[in-house]
Amino acid sequence: MPRISAGLLMYRIKDGATLFDVGLTLIVTTIGLFVQIGKGTLAPWSPTQRLVVVGRIWWILRYWGLDDVRLLNGGWKGWTSADLPLETDKPEPPTPTKFAAIPKSKRLVAKQQVLDALKDRRLQIVDARSEKEFCGIDAMKNKRAEAIPGAKHLEWSDLLDQQTRRFKSPEQIRKLFEDAAIDLKKPTATRCQSGGRASVMAFGMELMGAPDVGNYYAGWGEWGNAEDTPIVPGEAKKQ
Repeated sequence: MPRISAGLLMYRIKDGATLFDVGLTLIVTTIGLFVQIGKGTLAPWSPTQRLVVVGRIWWILRYWGLDDVRLLNGGWKGWTSADLPLETDKPEPPTPTKFAAIPKSKRLVAKQQVLDALKDRRLQIVDARSEKEFCGIDAMKNKRAEAIPGAKHLEWSDLLDQQTRRFKSPEQIRKLFEDAAIDLKKPTATRCQSGGRASVMAFGMELMGAPDVGNYYAGWGEWGNAEDTPIVPGEAKKQ
């Protein structure tokens, strides 16, 4: 199978569905993912354009203390459509190295923190789900639908150009946040159903310079099935 050249190495998740192309030193995580840790850029990507998957991995790596983690904009499709170099020979395995995983607790938001934020308003909640989920039309498999009171809504996929699957321009993304009344300077907890779409939203906010973005990773899978969490119907966008 062809892969990106320039000395980058490719490894698969056990299910073979997603590829991650990153550089330098090998570790193996408990979920069976092979990634590279070391000097230089870390760039997860997917040939099937599953940005939610690689966004989740980006967030997990950042949570466990890696500072230089990047997404390849446009993924495999973007690379190949630009006729950039590929390789087909088998890569040499890298030399393993030790890695001390130190969690950055501020990146993970818990349910109680969100409940507290409803009282003191110190935390901005950004809902990255679809409009149907936000408005309570689609409950998925949860006991309850709708939204967290006071949450701002911007669907994660709105950050992307739907043709190229690349992130929109900084000007376009900034306007999306402004139109959704999302304050990039305010401490924020992104959320979705189970952390993946919220991870992409966190990436987009940090891309635009937001300094304090956490992920309520348990998301609606926890909030929508709990007995002690308030909900309200979200408002659909004005057409």
